[in-house]
Amino acid sequence: MENDFLEENYDIVNKVFSNPIKTLYKAKDKNTNLFVMIKEYNRKGGLYVEALYKMEKFILEQLNSLLKENDLPYIIQLIKANENSKHMYIITEYCFGNLEDYIKLNNNKLSIDNIRTILLQLNNVLKLFRQKRIIHRNIKPSNILISYNNNNEIIIKLSGVSHCYKEITITDEVMPKQKNIFTPPEGIKELETKEKYDLWSIGILIYYMLFYEYPYEDYNKFNEIKNNINIVDNDLKDLISKLLIINDTERISWEDYFKHPFFNFEKKDFLKLRYIQDLSTLKNEINELYLNLIEKKNKEREKEAKEQYTKFKEIYLEIQKIKKELELIYKK
Repeated sequence: MENDFLEENYDIVNKVFSNPIKTLYKAKDKNTNLFVMIKEYNRKGGLYVEALYKMEKFILEQLNSLLKENDLPYIIQLIKANENSKHMYIITEYCFGNLEDYIKLNNNKLSIDNIRTILLQLNNVLKLFRQKRIIHRNIKPSNILISYNNNNEIIIKLSGVSHCYKEITITDEVMPKQKNIFTPPEGIKELETKEKYDLWSIGILIYYMLFYEYPYEDYNKFNEIKNNINIVDNDLKDLISKLLIINDTERISWEDYFKHPFFNFEKKDFLKLRYIQDLSTLKNEINELYLNLIEKKNKEREKEAKEQYTKFKEIYLEIQKIKKELELIYKK
């Protein structure tokens, strides 16, 4: 039987998605008892579907090997690939949902710190893509899967890689370019796919994570992109403006993107931690002084009580100063 591979190794839990080209299942591995995702490609789709399968299989194999060497978990793990005369299968680790689901769970808007966390994880993969000369060409929320580590912290898993321009060559006649709201202008115009292709998609992704909407209504209307956007973090605002440049030759380079100030947040975090620690120390001092004040007042030691009260006021003013410094830091 053609489906012996599935029946012998997996219990299908439910069908997640289906179209004439492929079907996606959530399943349980009978050997490990772990949940997996099974992507079933239908050979009736011809050369296009075979190209999709071969490219996904090849890139996942290469990237999984590379990420294991670098101890990075940020790309979907390939468990197994299998094929027969009717279907081709890609079995990967199971994730709880995608970025679209995650945004909805967070009331359709992510915090700037949350966006930074997601982008930093994504950047770890994209740096390896640069080394391997891979263009993802389909970065969007549905291709950023969400998992969690043992500390219940979010871990992204990048999937849906659709183009590679060094290790494997498939013509656009066989593998047509996909177009959606995340497709850059050069992709809409069907120009040559160049290295800055994914940078535009990242800009749209950031905008979407911030506002749960797109900076223009339709992928053909990229000339109507909104320029006057209200973003509290100036570094993030600057980053978006440099990513969403229609002329790809003027768009920010990968090197400048990776070292952009928005990702250089260690100083801010260090100061934030220092001030939090200072506030905690001052809070303890205030509590102790307050108790001493009560005790000294009861004992009618007015001089010492006044001295303690003066100290109390000094600490209070210091707290206000620290609070203002924190506010200034996070407005930059």
